[in-house]
Amino acid sequence: MPWVIVGVPILVGLVWLWRSSRLPGSIAWRATRVLNAELERLERAPIDVLVKEVRERIRGSHWEQVPAAQMLLHGEEWDEAKLLASLNHLYSTLLAADEEQKRTGQESSVYAFHDCGFALVCQALEFRAADGSGR
Repeated sequence: MPWVIVGVPILVGLVWLWRSSRLPGSIAWRATRVLNAELERLERAPIDVLVKEVRERIRGSHWEQVPAAQMLLHGEEWDEAKLLASLNHLYSTLLAADEEQKRTGQESSVYAFHDCGFALVCQALEFRAADGSGR
């Protein structure tokens, strides 16, 4: 019976360590792999595919009435620098609105910006710009 008193806390500790670490099979490990795969996909995607995804994400977030989002929805000619600048402008517009309305956390538009994947698109565009691999 004393082995139970010692063994159970050790087992619980090992399970917690495995789940919170980035060991293969853990939740954090899977999340990192999915995130990295999505980032690689976005880095390789042609600019028209990125614009299409950004437009779908804007509609999915119900930001069609935000002036900075309207520019992204209705713009015609896109390159990486222009798309990144437009996304950064959208972010700053959302941040200003959140500060004005005192929204924070999951209620904020900035949270939704990251949650909907706009930040990943920005990161992919920044990597592409640094890499010099315009697509």
